[in-house]
Amino acid sequence: ELGNGPDVLWCMTNGQYLILEAKSRATHTEITRDNINQLLGSEEWFKRQYPDKVNSYYAVTLQHTNKKGDKVNPSAQTKVLDLPSLEKLQENLRQFGQALQGKATNSHTDSEIKQLLVTYKLTPELFTSSYLRDLK
Repeated sequence: ELGNGPDVLWCMTNGQYLILEAKSRATHTEITRDNINQLLGSEEWFKRQYPDKVNSYYAVTLQHTNKKGDKVNPSAQTKVLDLPSLEKLQENLRQFGQALQGKATNSHTDSEIKQLLVTYKLTPELFTSSYLRDLK
C-alpha cells in the first residue's frame, strides 16, 4: 500500500516481526544476490519504520532452497522459508483446519485451540524454529 517495504510484514503475538519477501517465481538452485539485496532493502525499511523493534525481527526470504549463491551477504537476522518447510507448513495448516472442523464453530475451548497451535507448530516460537531455516 505504501509502495515501499517488504511484500509482507507479520507481527506475531510474541512481538516478533517477520519481514517477508516472496520469491515464488525464483527457480534458482541457489539464493541470488539480487534476492538478498531486495530483502536487505526491506529490512532497512523496517528499521526506519519501527526503530524500537530492531531487536525483534527476522528477515525472511521465501525460496525453493536454503543454499545461498556466491557473494551473497545476508544480515544476521536473515532466514529462509524454503520449499520443504513451506510444504510442511501447508500440511500442518491443512491438518489444523481439519482439527477445527471436527467440532462445531465456537465449541473449542481456549486450551484446545492452544494445544492445536502447539501440535501443528503454529505458535510464534514453534513457527520460527520449525519452518524458518538458516541459509547455507
